[in-house]
Amino acid sequence: MGEFTTDAALVVRSWDAWMSLVTGVSEAEACGRALVELFPELGTGARIRPLERVAKAGTVEVLSPALHRYLIPCAPREPSAHFTRMQQHVTVTPVNDGDVVVGVAVRIEDVTVRRDRDAELAAQLASPDPAVRLHATRRLGELGGGDDVVAPLANAMADENWRVRRAAAEGLAKSDTDSMIEALLAAIREQHRDAALLNAAVTALVRAKRDVVPAVLPLLGDSSAEVRTYAALTLGLLEDRRAVPALLRALDDSDDNVRFHAIEALGRIRPREAADRIAAIAESRDFSVAFAALDALRLIGEPSVAPQIVPLLEDSLLQTAAAEALGCIGGEEVVAPLARLIAMPGAPVAEGAAALATLHDRFEEGFGHGRMIADLAAGVLGPAAVRQLVAALPGATGEHVERIATVLGWLRGPEVDAALAPLIEIPGARRIAANALARHGASGAALLLAAVESDDEETRKAAAAALGQSGHAAAVPALVALLDDEPDVVVVAAGALGAIGDPRAFEPLIAHLDHHHAAVRQAAVASLNSLAHPDLPVRVRALLDDDSPRVRESAARIAGYFGFTECVERVIALCTDEDEGVRRAAAEQLAHLDDPRALSTLVDVLRSGSTGVRAAAARGLAHLDAPAALAPVLSALADPDPWVRYYAARSAGHLRLGGAVAALCEVATTDEVAPARIAAIEALGAIGDPAAIDSVRAIADDADMAIAQPALAALGRMPDDAAGAILLRALAAADPERRLAAVKAVADRREHGAVRELARLARADADESVRDGATDALAAVGGEEAVSALVALAEEPRRSAHAVVALAGLGEDQIEWVGRGLRHEDAAVRCAVVEALARMRHRTASSVLATALVDDTPVVRLAAAHALGRLDVRQADATLGELARTDDDSRVRRAAQRALGR
Repeated sequence: MGEFTTDAALVVRSWDAWMSLVTGVSEAEACGRALVELFPELGTGARIRPLERVAKAGTVEVLSPALHRYLIPCAPREPSAHFTRMQQHVTVTPVNDGDVVVGVAVRIEDVTVRRDRDAELAAQLASPDPAVRLHATRRLGELGGGDDVVAPLANAMADENWRVRRAAAEGLAKSDTDSMIEALLAAIREQHRDAALLNAAVTALVRAKRDVVPAVLPLLGDSSAEVRTYAALTLGLLEDRRAVPALLRALDDSDDNVRFHAIEALGRIRPREAADRIAAIAESRDFSVAFAALDALRLIGEPSVAPQIVPLLEDSLLQTAAAEALGCIGGEEVVAPLARLIAMPGAPVAEGAAALATLHDRFEEGFGHGRMIADLAAGVLGPAAVRQLVAALPGATGEHVERIATVLGWLRGPEVDAALAPLIEIPGARRIAANALARHGASGAALLLAAVESDDEETRKAAAAALGQSGHAAAVPALVALLDDEPDVVVVAAGALGAIGDPRAFEPLIAHLDHHHAAVRQAAVASLNSLAHPDLPVRVRALLDDDSPRVRESAARIAGYFGFTECVERVIALCTDEDEGVRRAAAEQLAHLDDPRALSTLVDVLRSGSTGVRAAAARGLAHLDAPAALAPVLSALADPDPWVRYYAARSAGHLRLGGAVAALCEVATTDEVAPARIAAIEALGAIGDPAAIDSVRAIADDADMAIAQPALAALGRMPDDAAGAILLRALAAADPERRLAAVKAVADRREHGAVRELARLARADADESVRDGATDALAAVGGEEAVSALVALAEEPRRSAHAVVALAGLGEDQIEWVGRGLRHEDAAVRCAVVEALARMRHRTASSVLATALVDDTPVVRLAAAHALGRLDVRQADATLGELARTDDDSRVRRAAQRALGR
């Protein structure tokens, strides 16, 4: 670094040790002398002029080594393969005394090594070996950022090898310079017939760190259709709403390819205001763009254009795409047209069924009205449609089988049941078909009874589960017969018998308490608990003395479940049974028996029982009253066996034993076994005592996320402000898994101080799970600021759907703040708020929604009228009537008329 006065000769004022070292000129020799006297080369060329300009104008100038090579001529500090003079990056800044420039400061960075490296990489980029070129390109990309790597990377995008092109695009995307953007735009403008280069350029633009939308937009006006096409493609991939006006103009482009990509781009961005224009393109039935238009409408999700799509169901070329779009955006008014499509000869039956099923799922998830769609469809789907659905099954695959089964399940009749029965054999449709038959009364039950005879194990399980759901007593004998089947089938059959609750199952289930498979015994115990047969207490007392240890174990579990006081002495005795499994079961059940003898025995077991029995007793501690449990829990937390400590910690957390906090902190911070530590950490979170914060804070920084995650979750359950501060810092962690854990903990705390950071994560975090978690956390935190953040999040096309779901899940006390979103400047956001209010199913929400009927923008009025048509808000009828008569937009008038006819 040197400083120079502003004398005409630029006299040296200071000269640091580095300059002395590399130039061989000492500070004593340099100071007070003119720079051009020391280095005559400066006076004969352009190198001195930037210094003079800075001295005169007070600006800052940078001398790039690529253009100027060096300022002070000197040899490299290390030998160079390519340069005899040191290559320098030079920054010249003014030195001011008040408002007067009195000198210039020059910072010189030695970049010779970097320039050597760049020269080597440039040579490698020209290699005939693609592996060498790929290596060089990747190295350039890793360097990142500077202008000196942009040109070679831009050239590499035209490489004949696709791996090199991809690496070049990825490298350019890391650069944050104007020259990077210009290089990519130049590639699109000047080499638009080179598809490989163009694809690489588009990829780089989309991945770029900086805002490239303003630079790409002018390309939509280029004279070349290829350039306009790639501009539309790029804008769509960027998904930025600022491109919408230009893309709407591109819908009138003279080139079909440009129009196609403009439609696709609008579909990605999802602006509701584009729906009407795109629907008109679909209505034109222009084969080159109609499919893209229908797909874009499906993505945009604007329901008001559904009536314009319905006629396309009669077009053999477009009906499949039209059906798919209607399933995604339509309302109850499209059910009948879709049902009639299924009955048409030669129609895409599977796609029509899929559209109806999608429509059903949307209404169920959004409004809780899925049954309405099923009933409307059932009223239209006549015998011809049933025959079509049945005929389509043999050729259907994957999801289409499931969707056909779903629609058939809405219907009744022998032909429907006969079609559903074979579907129990098909994995994708098995559960749907079996559950549908279970709802069909005796006829469905008869077919399910036939299915339990199938050779396929999964079919027998599905049929058994459905019979249990149906509650048909006639199924009991067949289900009892299945108790001799494979263990997995027996488990399901036992559960079904428990659900039906018929006493005829009592003895067969008792017999299975001695089954060799533990899961079967557990299922039998659970089903007997459900039956609650009047003979059960007497039988259990006898079974506690059975010769089979498996029976004694099962009987002990039943006695504990019901708390049979008449069994206390026998269960206590079983704690010293010769069989380990019996002793474990008895020890675990002692806590369920309300008897002082049981508690004292439990304490003895924890002191002197075997490892497995002590662990079972520690697990049972969770069922004691908290005061009685404290002493045995503290004893178990100090047990030498890690599983005893694990279950003791679980019990302490379940009972929220504040007196165990110190012992839990010890286990959480020092235990050598991870599961025990984790259980203790989780228990501290459940207790929520601020005294544990220091211990949990240290654990939350653990490098092992298996340990850190429960610690962060525990902090989320602690009311102390210190816990909130720790979590706020964790929201900015480099590891996405740690950020997500912090997000969930912040949501648990309802941490209002985290709203701003949650909003940032929800909008822009690189990890999708963190974005989704932060969105959900904003809804959990609630309050005016959080709701406003969710409303603002609806501006982002990729985040809008999740924001709507989060807003719709808010309580009635938040509706006022949600309603303020109807004043947002962006019409798309107001439409999103309309959708959220429509899903809330609160009278207050519906009243607020009605105010959107007088919005200045037709698309918002349209969304409000469409939503109100589903809600039956009578106080909005006057406004709807006015819209139906006088609105300037015909779509709004039609939607208002339909709403009035609800």
